[in-house]
Amino acid sequence: MNSQNAITEQRFVYVGYQGKENPTEQERILHLLDTYSTTEGFVAQYLPKWIDVSPNQKVQGGLRTVQGREALHARLMKKRLRELDGDSDATIPQARKDNEVPFFSSADHSDVEKLKVLSELFGDGEAFLRPVMELADGIKEDLLTAELLRTILDNEMESITWVQEMYRVLSTEQASPR
Repeated sequence: MNSQNAITEQRFVYVGYQGKENPTEQERILHLLDTYSTTEGFVAQYLPKWIDVSPNQKVQGGLRTVQGREALHARLMKKRLRELDGDSDATIPQARKDNEVPFFSSADHSDVEKLKVLSELFGDGEAFLRPVMELADGIKEDLLTAELLRTILDNEMESITWVQEMYRVLSTEQASPR
């Protein structure tokens, strides 16, 4: 993972349903719950490694909150997936693991570098989260899952805002003469 590579196009937390044509509402929900919970769980697993190597207590404190949210989101979505008799088949590609875990767990990369990577990944936070919000807003039958997703997205926006603000603050501090 290289913090030098600028991400120029808007990325998204969820790329949409992957499967058969004309999926039902339930099939779209199950796919989202499976893939999104897997991603949240992965992030929740590597953030403690970053916390361990961060020299900045503000970053450590914020990351603890972000990590707790990610772990909670993964648990809530996996639980809902099980309640709906869905399968948990999604996996994180090995290349992503090989790229992200060493980068974020390394003391050789500064907090500013790591926050920059995430800040650029998120880009416009609302746009980043829009695919999940659109799916939640389109749910007509499973209102429990719709509201679960909406409240998770509220948490996600808080985390994105913290990452981007902490990046701005630390970048400014780093650029200022002491």
